[in-house]
Amino acid sequence: RAWKQWYQRRVRGVKKEPGEKRAKHVKCGVVFDDMESWEGIIDGHEAEDATGENLAQYFKAAAEEIGKENNPATENTETQKKKKGKKKKVKFEGDEQILLSQSMTGGAGTALSGLSLEEQDGASVTESTTSSTIQNAKDKISKLKGKFQAKMDASQFRYINEKLYTCSADEAQQLFEKKPELFEVYHRGFTNQVDKWETNPVDRIIEFIKSKGDAVSVADFGCGDAKIAQSVTNPVFSFDLVQTNEHVIVANSKKVPLGNKSVDIAVFCLSLMGTDFKDFIREARRVLKSKGTLVIAEVSSRIPDTASFMAGVEELGFKILRKEEPNSFFTEMIFKKTKPKENKGLFEGLELKPCTYKKR
Repeated sequence: RAWKQWYQRRVRGVKKEPGEKRAKHVKCGVVFDDMESWEGIIDGHEAEDATGENLAQYFKAAAEEIGKENNPATENTETQKKKKGKKKKVKFEGDEQILLSQSMTGGAGTALSGLSLEEQDGASVTESTTSSTIQNAKDKISKLKGKFQAKMDASQFRYINEKLYTCSADEAQQLFEKKPELFEVYHRGFTNQVDKWETNPVDRIIEFIKSKGDAVSVADFGCGDAKIAQSVTNPVFSFDLVQTNEHVIVANSKKVPLGNKSVDIAVFCLSLMGTDFKDFIREARRVLKSKGTLVIAEVSSRIPDTASFMAGVEELGFKILRKEEPNSFFTEMIFKKTKPKENKGLFEGLELKPCTYKKR
């Protein structure tokens, strides 16, 4: 009956009678309630060819083709791969967006269920989930963001650190005045480095100051976060290019707001940076009292020749009292202020290598 109806309507143009029910079209075990779903398969043939013996073949072809459309198991491998790899964009409410494969199952995929999913074609789907799974997903993203931020901070720290070693104090001051946020990035990276050290030179300097009593005054050049001022009861003048807290006085180490012969101890803890660091030492001598103490802690690898370096400092008006190497990374030197021995400003032995990094 189905074949007869199709033949009359398709080939002979007979219209459907009023009240006549359309028969289901059954072939090859597939049921089609909609004739239009397979008529396109016949469209490529001439009407007169769709008669007689060829009619069954056309119905069979229609059944096989539409059966593939209705049965995902019959899809070719390429189509399945395309569907499997389809991407969805996952949006948290007010949070970051990430890309998630539709095929992800379990783990992060389960945790992200119930979030607002926005597909690449613009359609959005909302799935339900519990607050705990959402929080787990956010925690994972937060952890990833933390790792990414740490890598960014390390990269920026290396760049700024190398810049400070290879420019003058005036250029460094201009840099931080223009972009003060770089100073925060630098000290955050520096703090991460310090956490990895077995021994922090500033802690040893703090113990040295405490051994001298509460009365001695201190000038801390390049103080950073002013740890010395926060660790002792002595009067401490902490200088740096940017104020990180209330203990810090903004000043260039070549010229600090202190009078001549006004402090007992001058400290440079990993702060002899820049191409003009010799001027820092001269300024320290200016503010030191007679027979005052100069403390220098520096990275050992920066000092090409320790004996020549100490001789250069002595030429500026100091005498070496003690040199210590608490480990293989740092060298500590303590000088006493004396009369200057400058040889027309030539300090060939007073040399420090800049800290540079391999390009990545």
